[in-house]
Amino acid sequence: TDLVEDHNGNLWLAGFYQGISRYNLSKGKVKRYPHPLKGPGHAYGLLKVMKDPQGQIWVGTKEHGLGHYIEDQDRFEYFYLKNPSPDDVSKRGPAVVSDIAIDQQDHNILWVSGYDGLYAFHKKQKTFERYTYYAAESKKQITPFLAVETDFTSKIWLGTWSDGLVSFDKNTKTFASYPYADAEVPT
Repeated sequence: TDLVEDHNGNLWLAGFYQGISRYNLSKGKVKRYPHPLKGPGHAYGLLKVMKDPQGQIWVGTKEHGLGHYIEDQDRFEYFYLKNPSPDDVSKRGPAVVSDIAIDQQDHNILWVSGYDGLYAFHKKQKTFERYTYYAAESKKQITPFLAVETDFTSKIWLGTWSDGLVSFDKNTKTFASYPYADAEVPT
């Protein structure tokens, strides 16, 4: 589903069913990382892999939240959107991370899109802040976000399942909508 090269010459491959693998480009060797839950019927559901400016590898999963590779331990830790503790993945409910983007003004913040909102993940504190958006047509249902991108201002840009382009202003903590119709997008 996605891939990225790290600072050590490895290609990280995210797969929906096969999970996360690291391919050493110079040696031609592959290492596959174990699934966080053991047992039948558990698909990894990896949707995104990204490298932050510090060279750290992060993965977005369908059921296990945000994953972070700990290089000196050669393993992943997971942070759940509704409960950011990386411990005991068996007791957490589904948490979809559809995309990840680095904050352009503060590299210690990752912006995480999910099916139940937008999250700011503070890497040092290992905590989430959640922001939800309700489309104009349905004030009762949270809009699922599929993609996230940051710019060099205070805007976070979000692609939605069916509600067009949405932006989030970090300073005012407000959303704005840009429906699919032939509307001008303000700058």
